Amino acid sequence: MAGCAAKPELVYHKIDSSTPAAYKENIADSYYRNASVVSVSVQEPKDPQKPGPLTYVIASTPTEFRDFKIGIEPVNNLLNTTKITITKPENSERYASGGSETKDNLKDTITAVGGLVAKAVALAAPSSQPQAAGAESCSVKLGEVATVDLSSALKQKASQSFTARFDKSNPASACITVTLQGVPLDAIPVEDYPWGKKTSAYFYSACRSATITVRYPDANRQPLVKIVRVADPDFLQYVHYPFKGVITMHSECGVSVKTDGTADPLAGVAAMTELLKQAEAIKGADK
Repeated sequence: MAGCAAKPELVYHKIDSSTPAAYKENIADSYYRNASVVSVSVQEPKDPQKPGPLTYVIASTPTEFRDFKIGIEPVNNLLNTTKITITKPENSERYASGGSETKDNLKDTITAVGGLVAKAVALAAPSSQPQAAGAESCSVKLGEVATVDLSSALKQKASQSFTARFDKSNPASACITVTLQGVPLDAIPVEDYPWGKKTSAYFYSACRSATITVRYPDANRQPLVKIVRVADPDFLQYVHYPFKGVITMHSECGVSVKTDGTADPLAGVAAMTELLKQAEAIKGADK
């Protein structure tokens, strides 16, 4: 009877400009999935009076993928009541964490789950795009923050490499090389999102690894190399909401599932005992 314990269930709805207002009435909350922007910036010296050699910093930052929003509708019925609490980064509509709280209506036991708050990250607008091979070089140093928009490259499922410029109008600034790994083996196309169907899964943008190499204008210096994780919104990976716990997004891409407790293994037994008590009460009332 242990298998009778309740599990979180919810229904996902796609929200875009054509979604009728009345359709949103049952939606408890909504959010954007993640995309990623790789940025390169100049590290500020600790002592402005004693500047050291030019040093770059590479970062992969989540951003909102705004093609459509995901609306969630918790499933409540005779067997269980589901409550999903979503926490978002400040001033953002991205998913930071989601707490699941499931009430087994066959046994009146519930434990509250706390949410986690993620810090907001400021990001410059994309300034650098993948460039075709040609008469390019790296002979200028970076001034302001340069960001690489990966959206076009991510549409390719296989591994690939490309060069990007600090300044898309300056071929002498082709100092960034991105080597993007293929889509994870367990990823599914975004078209397979189970819209309108009951599920206990949380779907997030698939995570791909990218090796970022940034060259300095001094050809004698070793280039800066860093492996980062980037979110690919054209593909999905998923985990399942725990009976009682929280799903937290990683700083670059991916999630962690924390279970604050497990469903009571005797929940089914307790429920059956309660049903037998009710049956006896009904028999007594009929006499």
